[in-house]
Amino acid sequence: MSFSQNSDSPSQLSIFSISPMSAVDGPGTRVVVFFQGCPVNCAWCHSPHSRPACSPLLFREKDCYMCGRCGTACSRNVHSFKNGKHIVQRENCLRCGKCIEACPNSSAYKEGGVLSLPAKMMTPWSLLEKVLPPLSLCDGITLSGGEALLQEQTLHFLRLCKENGVHTCVETSGLLDSGFYEPACPFVDLWLFGTRVLTDNNSVFHTEKLMENARLLKRSSKNIIPVVPMVPDVMNREDALSQIISVLQTIEADEIQLNPWNRSYDLYYAFSGIKCAFSRPSDEKIAICEKEIRDFFKKKGYKFTERGF
Repeated sequence: MSFSQNSDSPSQLSIFSISPMSAVDGPGTRVVVFFQGCPVNCAWCHSPHSRPACSPLLFREKDCYMCGRCGTACSRNVHSFKNGKHIVQRENCLRCGKCIEACPNSSAYKEGGVLSLPAKMMTPWSLLEKVLPPLSLCDGITLSGGEALLQEQTLHFLRLCKENGVHTCVETSGLLDSGFYEPACPFVDLWLFGTRVLTDNNSVFHTEKLMENARLLKRSSKNIIPVVPMVPDVMNREDALSQIISVLQTIEADEIQLNPWNRSYDLYYAFSGIKCAFSRPSDEKIAICEKEIRDFFKKKGYKFTERGF
Protein backbone atom coordinates (compact mmCIF):
# COMPACT_ATOMS: atom_id res chain seq x y z
CA MET A 1 0.00 0.00 0.00
CA SER A 2 1.50 3.36 -1.02
CA PHE A 3 0.56 6.68 0.56
CA SER A 4 0.73 10.23 -0.74
CA GLN A 5 0.70 13.44 1.27
CA ASN A 6 -1.38 16.49 0.39
CA SER A 7 -1.12 19.90 2.05
CA ASP A 8 -2.00 19.64 5.73
CA SER A 9 -3.80 22.04 8.03
CA PRO A 10 -2.13 23.33 11.22
CA SER A 11 -5.19 22.26 13.18
CA GLN A 12 -4.86 19.03 15.11
CA LEU A 13 -6.87 16.04 16.22
CA SER A 14 -7.22 14.92 19.82
CA ILE A 15 -6.72 11.14 20.06
CA PHE A 16 -6.83 9.13 23.28
CA SER A 17 -5.90 5.68 22.01
CA ILE A 18 -4.97 3.68 18.90
CA SER A 19 -5.62 -0.05 18.62
CA PRO A 20 -3.47 -1.42 15.78
CA MET A 21 -5.07 -4.84 15.23
CA SER A 22 -8.76 -5.09 16.17
CA ALA A 23 -11.12 -7.82 14.99
CA VAL A 24 -14.29 -6.35 16.55
CA ASP A 25 -14.62 -2.83 15.14
CA GLY A 26 -15.71 -3.37 11.55
CA PRO A 27 -15.08 -5.99 8.86
CA GLY A 28 -11.85 -7.97 8.96
CA THR A 29 -8.89 -6.68 10.96
CA ARG A 30 -8.90 -2.95 11.64
CA VAL A 31 -6.75 -0.16 12.94
CA VAL A 32 -9.02 1.65 15.40
CA VAL A 33 -8.45 5.29 16.34
CA PHE A 34 -10.29 6.55 19.42
CA PHE A 35 -11.10 10.27 19.30
CA GLN A 36 -11.40 12.45 22.39
CA GLY A 37 -14.73 14.14 23.12
CA CYS A 38 -18.36 12.98 23.22
CA PRO A 39 -21.56 15.00 23.84
CA VAL A 40 -23.63 11.91 24.70
CA ASN A 41 -23.69 11.19 28.43
CA CYS A 42 -24.53 7.47 28.45
CA ALA A 43 -24.79 6.34 32.06
CA TRP A 44 -23.08 3.02 31.27
CA CYS A 45 -20.19 4.50 29.23
CA HIS A 46 -17.04 2.50 29.95
CA SER A 47 -14.71 5.32 28.76
CA PRO A 48 -15.76 8.33 30.87
CA HIS A 49 -12.34 9.92 30.35
CA SER A 50 -13.13 10.18 26.61
CA ARG A 51 -16.16 12.42 27.08
CA PRO A 52 -14.59 15.85 27.83
CA ALA A 53 -12.57 17.76 25.24
CA CYS A 54 -9.44 16.97 27.29
CA SER A 55 -8.98 13.79 29.29
CA PRO A 56 -8.52 14.07 33.05
CA LEU A 57 -5.33 12.78 34.60
CA LEU A 58 -5.61 8.99 34.98
CA PHE A 59 -4.23 7.38 38.15
CA ARG A 60 -3.82 3.62 38.57
CA GLU A 61 -3.61 3.44 42.34
CA LYS A 62 -2.67 -0.24 42.69
CA ASP A 63 0.56 0.30 40.72
CA CYS A 64 1.72 3.35 42.69
CA TYR A 65 5.09 2.99 44.50
CA MET A 66 4.19 5.82 46.94
CA CYS A 67 7.59 7.39 46.25
CA GLY A 68 6.21 10.94 46.34
CA ARG A 69 8.15 12.19 43.31
CA CYS A 70 4.96 13.32 41.55
CA GLY A 71 4.10 15.54 44.53
CA THR A 72 7.54 17.13 44.47
CA ALA A 73 7.32 17.80 40.72
CA CYS A 74 3.81 19.32 40.87
CA SER A 75 3.47 22.98 41.88
CA ARG A 76 -0.34 22.80 42.01
CA ASN A 77 -0.76 20.40 44.96
CA VAL A 78 -2.48 17.82 42.77
CA HIS A 79 -0.68 14.97 44.57
CA SER A 80 -0.60 14.50 48.34
CA PHE A 81 0.14 11.54 50.59
CA LYS A 82 -1.80 10.99 53.81
CA ASN A 83 -2.10 7.92 56.02
CA GLY A 84 -0.42 5.72 53.44
CA LYS A 85 -2.73 6.85 50.63
CA HIS A 86 -1.96 8.77 47.43
CA ILE A 87 -4.64 11.47 46.99
CA VAL A 88 -5.14 13.10 43.58
CA GLN A 89 -6.92 16.48 43.44
CA ARG A 90 -7.65 16.74 39.71
CA GLU A 91 -9.44 20.07 40.09
CA ASN A 92 -5.97 21.65 40.54
CA CYS A 93 -4.43 19.88 37.53
CA LEU A 94 -3.19 21.89 34.53
CA ARG A 95 -2.31 18.72 32.56
CA CYS A 96 1.32 19.83 32.27
CA GLY A 97 2.61 16.24 32.56
CA LYS A 98 5.41 17.02 35.04
CA CYS A 99 4.13 14.39 37.47
CA ILE A 100 4.18 11.78 34.69
CA GLU A 101 7.79 12.64 33.87
CA ALA A 102 8.77 12.33 37.54
CA CYS A 103 6.98 9.02 38.17
CA PRO A 104 9.30 5.99 37.88
CA ASN A 105 6.40 3.83 36.70
CA SER A 106 4.93 6.21 34.09
CA SER A 107 5.89 7.63 30.71
CA ALA A 108 4.40 10.19 28.34
CA TYR A 109 5.25 7.77 25.52
CA LYS A 110 3.17 4.79 26.63
CA GLU A 111 -0.30 3.99 27.86
CA GLY A 112 -0.93 2.19 31.12
CA GLY A 113 1.47 3.87 33.54
CA VAL A 114 0.54 4.84 37.09
CA LEU A 115 -0.13 8.37 35.84
CA SER A 116 -1.18 9.22 32.30
CA LEU A 117 -2.81 11.87 30.14
CA PRO A 118 -4.13 9.73 27.28
CA ALA A 119 -5.23 12.53 24.92
CA LYS A 120 -2.53 13.30 22.34
CA MET A 121 -2.62 16.02 19.67
CA MET A 122 -1.82 15.01 16.09
CA THR A 123 -2.27 16.56 12.65
CA PRO A 124 -4.28 14.50 10.16
CA TRP A 125 -1.12 13.66 8.24
CA SER A 126 0.91 12.73 11.34
CA LEU A 127 -1.95 10.44 12.39
CA LEU A 128 -1.92 8.75 8.99
CA GLU A 129 1.85 8.29 9.27
CA LYS A 130 1.31 6.75 12.72
CA VAL A 131 -1.22 4.19 11.49
CA LEU A 132 0.49 3.49 8.15
CA PRO A 133 2.57 0.47 9.32
CA PRO A 134 -0.31 -1.50 10.90
CA LEU A 135 -2.64 -0.49 8.05
CA SER A 136 -0.44 -2.43 5.64
CA LEU A 137 -1.49 -5.58 7.57
CA CYS A 138 -5.16 -4.66 8.05
CA ASP A 139 -8.38 -4.36 6.05
CA GLY A 140 -8.98 -0.72 6.90
CA ILE A 141 -9.39 1.88 9.62
CA THR A 142 -12.23 2.55 12.06
CA LEU A 143 -12.73 5.92 13.72
CA SER A 144 -14.31 5.53 17.14
CA GLY A 145 -14.29 7.44 20.38
CA GLY A 146 -15.79 9.47 21.83
CA GLU A 147 -17.33 10.87 18.66
CA ALA A 148 -14.78 11.26 15.88
CA LEU A 149 -16.89 13.61 13.76
CA LEU A 150 -17.00 16.29 16.48
CA GLN A 151 -13.47 17.31 15.51
CA GLU A 152 -13.25 19.47 12.41
CA GLN A 153 -10.00 17.91 11.18
CA THR A 154 -11.55 14.43 11.15
CA LEU A 155 -12.94 15.21 7.69
CA HIS A 156 -9.43 16.07 6.52
CA PHE A 157 -8.14 12.78 7.92
CA LEU A 158 -10.94 10.81 6.26
CA ARG A 159 -10.17 12.53 2.96
CA LEU A 160 -6.49 11.57 3.28
CA CYS A 161 -7.50 7.96 3.94
CA LYS A 162 -9.72 7.81 0.84
CA GLU A 163 -7.08 9.48 -1.34
CA ASN A 164 -4.70 6.73 -0.29
CA GLY A 165 -7.03 3.79 -0.80
CA VAL A 166 -7.87 3.02 2.84
CA HIS A 167 -11.23 1.44 3.65
CA THR A 168 -12.90 3.72 6.21
CA CYS A 169 -15.43 2.97 8.93
CA VAL A 170 -16.91 5.43 11.44
CA GLU A 171 -18.53 4.30 14.68
CA THR A 172 -21.08 6.78 15.99
CA SER A 173 -23.85 7.03 18.55
CA GLY A 174 -26.11 8.34 15.80
CA LEU A 175 -27.07 11.22 18.12
CA LEU A 176 -25.04 14.08 16.65
CA ASP A 177 -26.67 16.91 14.72
CA SER A 178 -27.13 15.93 11.09
CA GLY A 179 -24.65 18.63 10.01
CA PHE A 180 -21.82 16.47 11.33
CA TYR A 181 -22.78 13.49 9.16
CA GLU A 182 -23.53 15.07 5.78
CA PRO A 183 -20.01 16.27 4.88
CA ALA A 184 -18.45 12.98 6.05
CA CYS A 185 -20.58 10.68 3.90
CA PRO A 186 -18.42 10.84 0.72
CA PHE A 187 -15.39 9.61 2.69
CA VAL A 188 -16.97 6.82 4.77
CA ASP A 189 -17.28 3.28 3.39
CA LEU A 190 -19.11 1.82 6.39
CA TRP A 191 -21.02 3.19 9.35
CA LEU A 192 -21.33 1.43 12.70
CA PHE A 193 -24.52 3.18 13.74
CA GLY A 194 -25.56 3.25 17.38
CA THR A 195 -29.13 2.45 18.40
CA ARG A 196 -28.97 4.10 21.82
CA VAL A 197 -32.65 4.85 22.06
CA LEU A 198 -32.02 5.34 25.77
CA THR A 199 -28.87 6.73 27.38
CA ASP A 200 -29.99 5.95 30.92
CA ASN A 201 -32.44 3.61 32.61
CA ASN A 202 -35.22 6.18 32.33
CA SER A 203 -37.88 6.79 29.69
CA VAL A 204 -36.35 9.67 27.70
CA PHE A 205 -36.12 8.21 24.19
CA HIS A 206 -33.85 9.50 21.41
CA THR A 207 -35.58 7.57 18.65
CA GLU A 208 -36.53 10.59 16.52
CA LYS A 209 -32.94 11.86 16.34
CA LEU A 210 -31.65 8.37 15.51
CA MET A 211 -34.23 7.92 12.76
CA GLU A 212 -33.43 11.37 11.32
CA ASN A 213 -29.74 10.50 11.04
CA ALA A 214 -30.47 6.95 9.89
CA ARG A 215 -32.49 8.33 6.97
CA LEU A 216 -29.67 10.73 6.09
CA LEU A 217 -27.02 8.00 6.07
CA LYS A 218 -29.30 5.61 4.22
CA ARG A 219 -29.62 8.12 1.37
CA SER A 220 -25.85 8.43 1.15
CA SER A 221 -24.64 4.90 1.89
CA LYS A 222 -25.88 1.33 1.67
CA ASN A 223 -23.22 0.17 4.12
CA ILE A 224 -24.64 0.66 7.60
CA ILE A 225 -24.41 -1.85 10.44
CA PRO A 226 -26.66 -0.96 13.41
CA VAL A 227 -25.06 -1.50 16.82
CA VAL A 228 -27.15 -2.60 19.80
CA PRO A 229 -25.51 -2.20 23.24
CA MET A 230 -26.72 -4.97 25.55
CA VAL A 231 -27.21 -2.91 28.71
CA PRO A 232 -29.00 -4.81 31.50
CA ASP A 233 -32.36 -3.40 32.61
CA VAL A 234 -32.20 -0.77 29.85
CA MET A 235 -31.89 -2.14 26.33
CA ASN A 236 -33.74 -5.36 27.11
CA ARG A 237 -36.85 -3.44 28.17
CA GLU A 238 -39.82 -4.10 25.88
CA ASP A 239 -40.31 -0.42 25.13
CA ALA A 240 -36.62 0.04 24.29
CA LEU A 241 -36.60 -3.01 21.99
CA SER A 242 -39.64 -1.74 20.10
CA GLN A 243 -37.95 1.64 19.60
CA ILE A 244 -34.78 -0.05 18.33
CA ILE A 245 -36.87 -1.93 15.78
CA SER A 246 -38.13 1.43 14.45
CA VAL A 247 -34.54 2.54 13.88
CA LEU A 248 -33.59 -0.77 12.23
CA GLN A 249 -36.54 -0.51 9.87
CA THR A 250 -35.46 2.99 8.88
CA ILE A 251 -32.01 1.65 7.96
CA GLU A 252 -33.60 -1.41 6.32
CA ALA A 253 -31.12 -3.55 8.22
CA ASP A 254 -30.98 -7.32 8.07
CA GLU A 255 -27.80 -7.60 10.16
CA ILE A 256 -27.01 -6.05 13.54
CA GLN A 257 -23.97 -5.93 15.78
CA LEU A 258 -24.55 -6.88 19.40
CA ASN A 259 -22.19 -5.26 21.88
CA PRO A 260 -22.08 -7.28 25.13
CA TRP A 261 -21.86 -5.58 28.49
CA ASN A 262 -18.28 -4.53 29.20
CA ARG A 263 -17.37 -6.27 32.46
CA SER A 264 -14.58 -3.72 32.97
CA TYR A 265 -17.19 -0.96 32.83
CA ASP A 266 -16.10 0.77 36.04
CA LEU A 267 -12.32 0.58 35.55
CA TYR A 268 -11.80 4.01 33.99
CA TYR A 269 -14.14 5.64 36.47
CA ALA A 270 -11.68 4.65 39.19
CA PHE A 271 -8.70 5.78 37.08
CA SER A 272 -10.39 9.13 36.30
CA GLY A 273 -11.78 9.89 39.76
CA ILE A 274 -15.30 10.01 38.29
CA LYS A 275 -18.27 8.59 40.17
CA CYS A 276 -20.12 5.79 38.35
CA ALA A 277 -23.62 6.80 37.27
CA PHE A 278 -24.78 3.25 36.61
CA SER A 279 -24.89 0.41 39.14
CA ARG A 280 -22.71 -2.53 38.22
CA PRO A 281 -25.08 -5.32 37.13
CA SER A 282 -24.79 -8.85 38.47
CA ASP A 283 -23.62 -11.72 36.27
CA GLU A 284 -27.18 -13.04 36.34
CA LYS A 285 -28.62 -9.75 35.03
CA ILE A 286 -25.98 -9.61 32.30
CA ALA A 287 -26.82 -13.15 31.19
CA ILE A 288 -30.57 -12.48 31.22
CA CYS A 289 -30.16 -9.28 29.23
CA GLU A 290 -28.01 -10.90 26.55
CA LYS A 291 -30.38 -13.86 26.17
CA GLU A 292 -33.48 -11.66 25.97
CA ILE A 293 -31.96 -9.38 23.35
CA ARG A 294 -30.60 -12.23 21.25
CA ASP A 295 -33.91 -14.11 21.41
CA PHE A 296 -35.88 -10.98 20.50
CA PHE A 297 -33.89 -10.12 17.38
CA LYS A 298 -33.49 -13.75 16.35
CA LYS A 299 -37.27 -14.11 16.26
CA LYS A 300 -37.39 -10.96 14.11
CA GLY A 301 -35.06 -12.62 11.61
CA TYR A 302 -31.93 -10.52 12.11
CA LYS A 303 -28.43 -11.89 11.60
CA PHE A 304 -25.79 -11.10 14.22
CA THR A 305 -22.25 -9.89 14.30
CA GLU A 306 -20.87 -9.66 17.81
CA ARG A 307 -18.25 -7.55 19.48
CA GLY A 308 -16.47 -9.02 22.48
CA PHE A 309 -14.98 -7.31 25.53
